[in-house]
Amino acid sequence: MALNKAQMEILSKLSRDELLDFIDMLQKNWWNLQNNYILYINNEYGEEAAVKAGLFSVFFTLYLFRFFSGLPVSHSVVSG
Repeated sequence: MALNKAQMEILSKLSRDELLDFIDMLQKNWWNLQNNYILYINNEYGEEAAVKAGLFSVFFTLYLFRFFSGLPVSHSVVSG
């Protein structure tokens, strides 16, 4: 996925270490959000639903990784 001009300008000014810290922060935020979602599903709907949601979440994460990496995206990755 291409960055817009403003995003490219901001990110291009970061040093290598700052960019790596930024990516690390994004990954930690994503996993924290995902963990909170699974906990919510478990509390609301039970363990079986949380397991199913967790599996979908893993496939969706792989889909996003491939999409943002510019790799070919297969819809079968999301559907399992």
